[in-house]
Amino acid sequence: MRTPILLRTTLTCLAFQACHSVSVVHVSDTRGNPIQGAVIHTMPASMDSPEIRTDGDGFAEVPESIPPVDWVQVSKEGYLESDQKTLTVENPLRVTLEPLEP
Repeated sequence: MRTPILLRTTLTCLAFQACHSVSVVHVSDTRGNPIQGAVIHTMPASMDSPEIRTDGDGFAEVPESIPPVDWVQVSKEGYLESDQKTLTVENPLRVTLEPLEP
């Protein structure tokens, strides 16, 4: 039995939308200042995923991918790397980085 074209199209569109959602990460220091250029490491990592960095306001968009991103870890030179953070907890996910001791 063949699936009707309308049903096939609807299912394809739903799958496409689900695979192309975006999570937002906001990175700041312990004083609440946004951190520009922090690198968002995604896991599981996709071989073809581009490097994700925060903008001048400390925000970055993490596109959903296949395999799906379960968690992120954030790093920036001069700061301690963050713990692993689950993306599904909140949106935007807020990550605070602590500066390294001089």
